[in-house]
Amino acid sequence: MIDVEIDVSKTTALVGPYIIGRPVLQCIYQRAMSRIGRSLHQIPGLICDVEKEDYVAIYVDAYRMVSQLYEIVIQDKLESIKQNAEFIRDVDDISIRGAGDAIYRAVEDIQEVFDLMYALEMKNRADELLVAEAVSLLNKLYEEWTKKIEEEFRDLFDDFFPLVISATVDGFVWTDRKTGALGRGLQHYLSTAFSPALVVLYAIYAYGISQKETYLLIEEPEAHAHPWMAYFLGTYLRKLVQSNSRLNIVVATQSFGFLNGFINGGKVYIIKRDVEGKVLLKAKQWQSFSDINKLVMH
Repeated sequence: MIDVEIDVSKTTALVGPYIIGRPVLQCIYQRAMSRIGRSLHQIPGLICDVEKEDYVAIYVDAYRMVSQLYEIVIQDKLESIKQNAEFIRDVDDISIRGAGDAIYRAVEDIQEVFDLMYALEMKNRADELLVAEAVSLLNKLYEEWTKKIEEEFRDLFDDFFPLVISATVDGFVWTDRKTGALGRGLQHYLSTAFSPALVVLYAIYAYGISQKETYLLIEEPEAHAHPWMAYFLGTYLRKLVQSNSRLNIVVATQSFGFLNGFINGGKVYIIKRDVEGKVLLKAKQWQSFSDINKLVMH
């Protein structure tokens, strides 16, 4: 049983055992009038309510983003299978037609694991001027950090700065800011900086959605991120929210480095289990990172 009542406006972090924040994120996502993201399996017995439902919800699972590494390898083959399935669906034999329908639907289900389609949907709904503003905030924060970071650590920070990614109909386009290397799609080897880079991409497009209040829901945004990157990512997401009154970001995280950048006046809920691991106790709210430090020290 889950028993939590929380305020998820602006910046909100859920901290607790692995996947313990997922039911809260799924509740926000499932109750939205407009959703962008993979179809989520309903958690058995989950009963949730929201104060209002007229909002856009975007669900991001940073760990599942590694599935994009298969983009070039299997995408063309899947399209070929769909074409053959369409041919089978036209035959006279009912049983064979049924098999063709099943194959076609199965391929569509597989294609839904790709983030590209959701990124393009967000991009199409986003205001270009607002997207440019979000990119400008990213560049400004990067410049501020490189100026204040001591010289001996500057190269280290650059090593873990995210790839810059944009979504096109032909696939993701990426740039390595340190080396200037460019690439299209994911056929080339990319570092694990790819996951936080996609979180940044989703955040930029979410910032650009101006029609309705938007909730960007991220499960473990720090996935595959070096501590420097996690801290930077948390800071950037917080600054996006501070600059856009319609944007709210809710994360489930286990990274204190990320929290250190993300909180700064935002809300953190520590969600605990009972001793049997079956019941989630009511969430307790912390307002600042100093409160989290006290929790860690004691």
